[in-house]
Parts: sequence; C-alpha cells; structure tokens
Amino acid sequence: MNLWAKSLRQLSFVAVALFFFSCEDENSILGFKNPVPKFNVSFVEIPLTSSSLLIDSTITDNKNGAAVLLLGKYKDSRLGNVQAQSYLQIYPAQATQIPSDALFDSLTISLRYNFYGYGFTGETTEKFAIHELTDSLDRRSVFRYRFNHPGIAYNPTPMATASVKVHLDSLIKQSNLPAAQQDTLVARARLSDELGRKIFNLSKQYNFISSSTLSANVQYREFLNAVRGIALIPTESNGILGIRILNNFSAVTVHYRTLVNGAVKDTLSRTYGFNIPSFTKIDVERSGTEFSGAAPYQNISAPSSTGIRYVQSGNPVVTKIDLSNFYAFADTVGNVLVNEASIVIDGVESPPQAPAISELALKIMNGNNQFTNYAVAATDRAAMVPYNLTQSNQNGVLIVDGKHYFVKQEFSAEVAALRYSSGRYGGNFTLFFQELLKYSQDADGINETRLNYLGLYPLAPPISNSVSRTVFNAENLKLRIYYTKPTLTTTPN
Repeated sequence: MNLWAKSLRQLSFVAVALFFFSCEDENSILGFKNPVPKFNVSFVEIPLTSSSLLIDSTITDNKNGAAVLLLGKYKDSRLGNVQAQSYLQIYPAQATQIPSDALFDSLTISLRYNFYGYGFTGETTEKFAIHELTDSLDRRSVFRYRFNHPGIAYNPTPMATASVKVHLDSLIKQSNLPAAQQDTLVARARLSDELGRKIFNLSKQYNFISSSTLSANVQYREFLNAVRGIALIPTESNGILGIRILNNFSAVTVHYRTLVNGAVKDTLSRTYGFNIPSFTKIDVERSGTEFSGAAPYQNISAPSSTGIRYVQSGNPVVTKIDLSNFYAFADTVGNVLVNEASIVIDGVESPPQAPAISELALKIMNGNNQFTNYAVAATDRAAMVPYNLTQSNQNGVLIVDGKHYFVKQEFSAEVAALRYSSGRYGGNFTLFFQELLKYSQDADGINETRLNYLGLYPLAPPISNSVSRTVFNAENLKLRIYYTKPTLTTTPN
C-alpha cells in the first residue's frame, strides 16, 4: 500500500472514530437535524519568530559529481562583496602514448559556462587570470574542500588572461532552458609552453590507460605530482558565473605535430579534463553589513535592527525558525486533524541581478544553532526516531540527506520545498505539522524531544554551486493551518 492510500485510510479511520464516539447522531430525538455540527473547521495564521546566522559546513568540491565551479565577483548591497575563485586539477584522459618523435606546439584551455549568472546588469566583459598551481589537490574521498578553504598555492605570475562577454537578459533566457537546449558559451586562452611541455613529455613517456595495476597507478600519480593544476582568479568582473567542468568543451589541450623526412605529416592534439577535487573558494567581505564581525552559528541581533532575514548560498547564511508560537497553539487546541499546513513568506526581495533562491528546504536545527547530526550525535538520532522515515516508520516526515535531517515532501521520499514565485514563497507541510501535533505532548506534559527549530536552507540552485540569496522581512514569515476539531455534544436529560 502506498503512502497516499495509507494516509487516506488513516484519515478515514479518524473520521469514523469521531462519528462513533460522538454522543449524538445527526438527527435529534424529534427527527430534526442537530443544529450543532460535530466538526468545526478552523483556520489560524501563526507568525514565526526567526533569526539569521552564518554557517560554515558547505562543500564546494566535485567529489559528489556536481561538476560545477563558480568564478567572478560582485557587490551585494545587503550581504557584502562576494568573490569566487576556482582551483582545478588536470587529469590525463585514457589514451596511449604520444609518439616519441612528435614535436610540441602549444597548450590551450577552454571553459564552458552553464549560464548561471549572479550580480550582473546589462552587458559586461568578464576577465580572469589563469595561474599554475604550485601545490596539489587532494583526491581522497575522505578529504573535502569547503567554500572557506584558504586556497591552493599558485604561481603569482599568470600564464594567461581569458575573457567572455555576457548579457543579463541572455543569461536569464539561457538558464531557463534545459541544458541540452542551451547555447555553448566558452572562454579560451593559450597557456604557458612550460606547462604544455610538461604535460606533453609525460604523455610521450606513459600510456594513460584504464588499469588497476600498480604500474598504471604510478603513472597517474607521477602526472598529478608534476602537473598540479590551475587557479582561475577574477580580475575585471561584475558578476559570478558558473562553469561546467565535466564536458568536452572544458579541457586543456596539447597541440603537437609529427614529421616524415623533416616535413609535417600530421597536426594533432590531445585533451586533458578536470578532475573531482576541483573546488570553488568563495569569499565575502561583510564589513558594513549586519554580519560584520559575526562568527559562524552565532545569531546576529535577534530580532535584527532592520527586521530583515537572509538566506545565502555559497558563503552561506541561513534563517533559523523558532516553532514556539506553533507549540503555543498546539498545547491549547487539543486533539485536532490538520487539513492543510503551509509556510508562506511574502514580500521577498528579488531584483533582476540578484533573484531570490528558487527553492528553500526546511532543515532541522538544535537550540545551539547547529543542524541535527545523524552521523555523530546519538542524542540527535534518538530525538529523530519518531519523525524519521524508515522501513519501520512509514509515517516518518523527515529524511536524512548525508548527515542532516530535512522535512520530506508529502507522499514522496524527496526533500520538501518552499518554492518562489512572484515575490512569495509557499510550501505545503501538512503531514509534518500533524506529526508535530501528535508528539507535542506525552504522559508528563511537554514532550522533551519535540522539534523546536527549523533552518531555511537553499535547495535550488544547490547551496554549493551558487551564490544566490533571499531577503525578506521577518514579519512576513508565517505558518497557516486549516484544522478540524470535533464538537462533542450531550443530550439533556
């Protein structure tokens, strides 16, 4: 039986139970309809208290296969100056050796954009410098690069400067298309002959073929030790762009030729892609903002001096929701059936150059501003047992994503979303709040494991692959509940 059918069955059971336990049926003893209904359907709008804070756990490498990096800089009038730098590891494609008599010509790079753009107005030319890394990226899966990594050392003298011209209207149009239908926007440059010859000579020396043998592993390791990678540093920039790194248009290419009797026989090339440790470093200069001097997981003044709340991807900011006002309602309303529960945020700021985040998730938080952690906190796991969706708890309203708990979508094991449209967020969380009502009380009164805090967390575009932000007034964050309450009547003697 699927979750939808099971939920309908449970709702039917509740309605039948209420019918049989009522003291009277619909007709009075005189045969007239009872003027007092057995059920009252009511509505309540509950303002939700909130605060905004920085977090520091966002991973921006590509070891999960995201294959996206960010590059550029822009000034956010509310959240500070944002800059994104990218660090890429070059990796040899599976190929046989370049002939020993081949001659090196040049090394070029191309980078394909994914049409994510933030902070732009009108038309602009974006420029960035390309530097050779002097230290290596760590390929181990247990080591993850985060947005606040200090960066990898690189040669301060750039090998090249690349540029691309973009227009805000075109970025918006292209980003709304499926990836397969988007245009191809590529930046190109010629890199240093020194790095080119290094790659070329290694490819003349070794076969880079797929193999689990020790000799093949040694060859790849030697390549990675000699060719550390590149850093992309924005120079002239008015916005931040996304780069696709795992596709045929993003690569470095060695150009070479072969000779016969001193004459050119073939002009050839060999491409080398970018590997999963590649990551984005995202810096925000927050002086002059409400977050100036704030440490991660520390509330800014609550409520803030302006009454504004923030959510930001990349160098992340989340808004923490306090459910105290909901429980003030829940602890007095008694046994009710939630017909519909939704969270709405009106009056969301969304200028064209800095549009609001498309979708926000609800992520469970603790009183200390940390997210509940399945991986390391036994107390967190125990507290989530009544709510977590498992094989033994098919009515669970939370799911674990990595190590944290998210409110799940109704009738689906996906993360639920508050979706943005026309200056407003809205999302339905009926089953979630029905469960909170169910577990708000126990035999001794207040349930100590009740969920008290939620974090508004970027869902789309992903928090690690964007710098999108959302700004709204605190008083516009509300919970709306339609609920049914039985009306029990007695017949006078």
